[in-house]
Amino acid sequence: LASGLTAVIPGTHMFNPSADQAFPTLTLLLCYAAIKAVTTRRWVWGVGFGLVLYVIMFFHIGFGLVAVGIGVAAGLAWRTECPERGVWDLLAAYWRPAAGAAAGFLLAVFVMYAAFEYSSLRVAWLCARNNGVFYAAAGRTYWPWVVAMPFEFAVTFGFGLSLTVAGGWLWEAVGAGRGRSLHLRSPLLLAAGAVVIALDVLGLTLGEAARLWLFLTPLLVIGAVDFVWRRWPEPRRVIAWLFAAQLLGTVVLCLALDFGRTTTFLMDFLL
Repeated sequence: LASGLTAVIPGTHMFNPSADQAFPTLTLLLCYAAIKAVTTRRWVWGVGFGLVLYVIMFFHIGFGLVAVGIGVAAGLAWRTECPERGVWDLLAAYWRPAAGAAAGFLLAVFVMYAAFEYSSLRVAWLCARNNGVFYAAAGRTYWPWVVAMPFEFAVTFGFGLSLTVAGGWLWEAVGAGRGRSLHLRSPLLLAAGAVVIALDVLGLTLGEAARLWLFLTPLLVIGAVDFVWRRWPEPRRVIAWLFAAQLLGTVVLCLALDFGRTTTFLMDFLL
């Protein structure tokens, strides 16, 4: 269901043709490797996760945040389903796939350096630094962008899913805070929402959230479906309405807005 919903995210159609359209698919591939690693607890799938992460980071360095979100969600899921078990139990159960993931990623780093003298870690650091240089040269101030980006992302993500994610995240976060427990909460929704909030507040991408944050959409979609399935009495009906709302929003926005002119369309009205 979540995979199907990623097909009706407006942003994946607004920037056609663009390599960014492939980002949600790459995130789903990483999620698949993570699910196999967690469910089988085999180091082989952990190595696969590390290798997939290394390859897709050539497309967007931000895929590292997807790995962080998946890791946080896995930890929250453990606390959600097994609140009586501690951290050492978690490490004992999943150290093999975790070690495999780290080994697979580092192996790829070593092979690329040994074969081509390509320093992956240095390139990643330079990419992060150049982002800051670009924003400073463009004169993009912090507050206008940080305030506008969630709304811009909501447009590209789709209003139906945006409302579901925002409402679901607040519901789960407030519920967990009041009960001081993560029991029966939606771990991926909490983790993915926290990543988006952190990315916005830290100002790591001052602009073009509609395009640059597309790689995060599958995590939010899966979290939204998980929340609906846990909380709504008739989840299939709700998800059907979400499909309809997303499809309608995609068609209307693609017809009404000229995204070929700018990807920071909301800032044109605010600045």
